[in-house]
Amino acid sequence: MEARIKIRRAKLSDHDSIWLIIEQVISAGDTYIFAPDSDRKKMLEYWCGSDKKTYVAEIENQIVGTYALVVFRIPTGKTIRIEDVIVDEPRRGEGIGKAMMNHAMRIARNAGIDKIAQYEIGNPIVAGKGN
Repeated sequence: MEARIKIRRAKLSDHDSIWLIIEQVISAGDTYIFAPDSDRKKMLEYWCGSDKKTYVAEIENQIVGTYALVVFRIPTGKTIRIEDVIVDEPRRGEGIGKAMMNHAMRIARNAGIDKIAQYEIGNPIVAGKGN
């Protein structure tokens, strides 16, 4: 499955698709710290902010997932933090989330980073359920 998933840096033209995916998660009001009625503009500024590297996953030129990375220094060196991995609801269970996590780990290795911080409690990927 991963072979047909293309992951690339997000572009401004991706914002509408990214918003549709983010909105699916926050609209429920029970999984994120953001209010269900969060403002689109503010959410996209947060998600695609200059302090992050935002990526999208595509299948057949359709955006089906997104995640963001933050690179920062800690006393023992550089590390990255994976900021949320969200897969389009109808595409969950197809390995897209796993592909995005593997992509993040490749980026870290290629940059010489050996520490990845992913601390969201209840994240299904961390719990081994994948999406």
